[in-house]
Amino acid sequence: MVVETLADIASGLNEKRRGLNRLFQLVNEGEVDVVVITCKDRLIRFGLSYLEAYFSSHGVRIEAIFGEEPKDMRQELVEDLIAIVTSFDLPVAFMA
Repeated sequence: MVVETLADIASGLNEKRRGLNRLFQLVNEGEVDVVVITCKDRLIRFGLSYLEAYFSSHGVRIEAIFGEEPKDMRQELVEDLIAIVTSFDLPVAFMA
């Protein structure tokens, strides 16, 4: 039985998504057993294994219909650069 269909039109890097937050709410309340997604990297760009471990601790598994989307070299390069820049996460100081 489908409990709810959730969709976000936002970057997989953005953690402030209504659908993702609603999904966490459903998992925390024990409302779902399985989360079905189209592609693994559509749910969250990085850290899917952490999300899977958290959901698993609540008895929920994630199933992807298509696995991962096929990527061309340009897309992979852009994603790698974003990951590198994001990993620095340095504080920014502004000078007047």
